[in-house]
Amino acid sequence: MRAIPIMLGALLISTAAIFALEILEPSMLVHLKITEAQVQVRLLREAVLHYRSSFGALPPTLDQLAISGFMVRLPNDRWGNHYIYRQTESQDGFVVYSPGIDAIDQNGEGDDVINGEKKYDCDVYGVNCPLSPIEWAKLLSILLFVLSFAALAVTGVVGVCRLCFGRDAT
Repeated sequence: MRAIPIMLGALLISTAAIFALEILEPSMLVHLKITEAQVQVRLLREAVLHYRSSFGALPPTLDQLAISGFMVRLPNDRWGNHYIYRQTESQDGFVVYSPGIDAIDQNGEGDDVINGEKKYDCDVYGVNCPLSPIEWAKLLSILLFVLSFAALAVTGVVGVCRLCFGRDAT
């Protein structure tokens, strides 16, 4: 009999998760693309630093990393763009970033994906957006479903206990 509350709880959680994914899935995929681009930027930065430590100078282009064997091949970002590499006067002496979803080099600004913290724009990427009225309605529906199901589960468990033990389980 103890399995009934556990099964009801598992059913409740899995159903709520399915409904939540219905709302969150598109922005989750975009977050994954941004995160993947950030990871690739970090890998490219590490390859450039390793090249500099081996040769005493920065590579003239990212292509030199593949030519010199520091990378098997140069990746494109999740939107099919080449990563931007530029030597600068910064502490590291270079920057690497993705031009982002619009494929326009904005020097690490705008929708460009950089290595580090940055809030990506709702209008461009569809992330960090406030919930729409429909999304609020879906969330409230999920909440009502969860509360209704929990009440039903508690009522059902109490009823089963009364049947099995012939007394009030409360």
